[in-house]
Amino acid sequence: MGRDELLERYEAYGGETLYVEAKRLFEEALVSNPGDARLLNQYGYLQYCRGRRAIRDAADCYQRAIDADPQWQKPHLQLIGALAALEELDTVIPALPAAARRCSQ
Repeated sequence: MGRDELLERYEAYGGETLYVEAKRLFEEALVSNPGDARLLNQYGYLQYCRGRRAIRDAADCYQRAIDADPQWQKPHLQLIGALAALEELDTVIPALPAAARRCSQ
């Protein structure tokens, strides 16, 4: 499987094996073509997809922390930051007033 197909599959399904193989192929290609703008852009997008998955995992942990201790303000604020990074503003904006109240207590 080529790097473009690996990138598409990783974007759609995730999976560490897909990421590792795609990363290896992109890095190999960049050795001989370090200034290839399209290649660099695709490699950047692979990293972006990985980062979004990591932020989604963090958001899930923050939500579990909130479920375990709803009065603790820190995971509320961290969840807002994670959701904002994921551009899930429809979730972030309604959560802001409650988080602000917790911070003022």
